[in-house]
Amino acid sequence: MGSPRGMVDVARAWYRGRREKVERERRQALLDRRGRRPECLEERPGLLRRLFDERERQLEVIAGRSARVADSSSVAAGAGDLLHGLVADSAERTLVVVDAQNDFVKGASEEYFLELEALVLRARRRGWPIIFLEFFGRYGDTIERLLKLVDGYPRAVRVKKYEQSGVGEVAKTCREQGFGTDIFQLCGAYSDHCITATGRDLALNFRRSLVEIVTRGCVSFGETGTPPEPYDWFSFPMSANIRLVRGARKRN
Repeated sequence: MGSPRGMVDVARAWYRGRREKVERERRQALLDRRGRRPECLEERPGLLRRLFDERERQLEVIAGRSARVADSSSVAAGAGDLLHGLVADSAERTLVVVDAQNDFVKGASEEYFLELEALVLRARRRGWPIIFLEFFGRYGDTIERLLKLVDGYPRAVRVKKYEQSGVGEVAKTCREQGFGTDIFQLCGAYSDHCITATGRDLALNFRRSLVEIVTRGCVSFGETGTPPEPYDWFSFPMSANIRLVRGARKRN
């Protein structure tokens, strides 16, 4: 019979191998369906169809391909409902920065880091609450360039989480700190893992709230690799109270 330490090492190796296999299968599943609209859209023209159509319009607006954004007459004609969740306004949001930790975001582009900084600075400037979620373990702290921006800011907190979804930690923090729950704004890492889980669960548990996902402030697992693999935002969970939004930085 092997030593206890040797058995622990074997167990760790087995768990690490199992976790890597699950991650590979999940990434392959995303790649297999990337760029494809679900067949059920042609068969079930109901709520799911409307949600996918809205997601398509959101992505067009974010990419700057929708002429209706600049056309005020079309806004008056009915685009207002869509743009309500997309255009930056003064309503308070609780900014949730998900797992922007050293081991998760290394390899991401400088544009991504600049967007995160802009989101944090905007939240501080407007007095919004900021929650930095950090996955417990060996993944490091939230990157220093973000933490420096909230030095001395009383409405910024760091919270440890122990699974992909941080909905429990966010709910508890908002309750204890008196943070608002009308609008959550999410950014960080990864689009296809913890942001997906946290955004989905916030939408399910806070049905009267709006959950904004800042596409330019999110990075997927593939986007930190070499070469980077762009994330397909059609893979993100559909919900009537989830919105994809641009970001805080102005771009040409």
